[in-house]
Amino acid sequence: GAGSIASARAAFNLTREYVMERKVFGKPLCKMQNTEFKMAEMDTEIDIMQVYIDHCVELHNQGKLTPNMGAKCKLQATEIEWRMLDLGVQLHGGAGYMMEYPISYMFTSARINRILAGSSEIMKYIIGREIFTDKYSSIFD
Repeated sequence: GAGSIASARAAFNLTREYVMERKVFGKPLCKMQNTEFKMAEMDTEIDIMQVYIDHCVELHNQGKLTPNMGAKCKLQATEIEWRMLDLGVQLHGGAGYMMEYPISYMFTSARINRILAGSSEIMKYIIGREIFTDKYSSIFD
C-alpha cells in the first residue's frame, strides 16, 4: 500500500509539472477545467489514502491490524496508483506513451501491483467475506 501510494504521489507530481508547462490551444493544459477536475480528484484520493495507510501502520505497530484492513489498504492504494498513472499518461498525450518519459515507465511497471501479493479481486474477496460475519468491524469501531 505505502509503495503504491508513494508511486501515485510521484506520478501526480510529474503530471502536475507537465500540465503546468504544456500549452494547448494557446494556454497551459493546467488551465483546462477537465485537467483541474481530474487532478483535484486524484490529489484528494491520494491524500485520503495516505491517511488510511498511516492509520494502518499505527494499528500494525499496536498489533491490531486485521487482514480485512490490510486488504482494504492494498486494494485501494494499488487502484488509486493505477488511476493516477493512467491519468498521467493521458494528460501527457503522445509523450506519455514514450518510454523516455518517466510516466510511461511508471505506468508499465505499476501494472503488476494490482496482481502481486493478491489481486484486486482477491482483496475484495477478503474484505467481502468478513462483512457478513460477526467479526465485522469498521474503521470507526
